[in-house]
Amino acid sequence: GSAGGPAATSFINGQWQYVTNLAPFLTTPTDSGDMYRVVVATSAVNLASTNCSFTDGSSTTIKLIKCTGVVDLKIISFSGTNWNGKTILKWNTAYERNVGNYFIERSTDGINFTDIGSVPAINSLQNSFYRFDDPAIIRGTFYYRLRVTEINGLFEYSHIVIIGNTPAFEVRGIKNPFSDNKINAQVVLPAEGVVTCTLYDGSGRMMCSNTLHLNKGLNNTSLECGKIADGFYSFFIEYGGQTVKRKLMKIN
Repeated sequence: GSAGGPAATSFINGQWQYVTNLAPFLTTPTDSGDMYRVVVATSAVNLASTNCSFTDGSSTTIKLIKCTGVVDLKIISFSGTNWNGKTILKWNTAYERNVGNYFIERSTDGINFTDIGSVPAINSLQNSFYRFDDPAIIRGTFYYRLRVTEINGLFEYSHIVIIGNTPAFEVRGIKNPFSDNKINAQVVLPAEGVVTCTLYDGSGRMMCSNTLHLNKGLNNTSLECGKIADGFYSFFIEYGGQTVKRKLMKIN
């Protein structure tokens, strides 16, 4: 579709600058990923003609995030086992309403995922039990997650399950330097357990700390510290008697 109108013109630093307002419109999370571009012409009629209008080919992608729960259900558990060299995934849900399908996604690096199958939702308010058998032979490490879709197109992801070699305690994906007051990290656990994240300033003063109960496998975590000054900090992540330390820098 298209929207817009006449543009106000001003001459700045030897170049013409055009300013116009995009017509207001409502979006939903299903619009996430839509792309927009600007097309310029001397009249509204000429906008429809490729011979009488111009665009530089660039586009802007809109990304919408719904901060409340997107899909109306509760995932009670999601786990996987290695059975004779292949993966069996099981999950347990409750309070399903208007859920469409469970899409199973697999990755070899924990970042790039592809669909490998789907299971239709039962849509029961009681406990529902699901199973998916991956026919692929396990080589190295496989990462799995569920993409749960609603009938109206909304979706959300489960936590990630790791199958293969028993994962070691690992911390990765920390942005350094960080520019806000929240530190995001990916924590890999060999078994379900408790992780403590703590941030200290250069003098050893504790700035913030949080204790998390995480699942076996890959977990996305964050530590919010309120307003802290720019400078150097030490970030400690503790699990099962093991400690990972990272030197971080905070900048505006």
